[in-house]
Amino acid sequence: MNVPGPCPSCDQIASTAERCESCPVVEVEHFRATTSTGQLLDRVLEHEFDTKHYHIDPRGVSAEVREGLKVLEHERLRWERETREKANQEREEQRRVREMQRRPR
Repeated sequence: MNVPGPCPSCDQIASTAERCESCPVVEVEHFRATTSTGQLLDRVLEHEFDTKHYHIDPRGVSAEVREGLKVLEHERLRWERETREKANQEREEQRRVREMQRRPR
């Protein structure tokens, strides 16, 4: 991505990607900012970051955030398992295709 150069108004070099209105990222960002579930997700992700980088007293974690962390971990593990299974299926399919291509006609 080419950066157009400094802003003529403030001389800042940083640029921002503008997304179209139909972009799913815009919808997710909107719901994370405006719904209680989205705000909980933000708190859970912030807490997860903090626990990886700082010492956090477990007594300071609300039950809501604790449950959110459990759901987040469960969903990540499920996504990883599904991703592995899909990759395995694709490899198996590619193996079968190669095998069929090697057979004499």
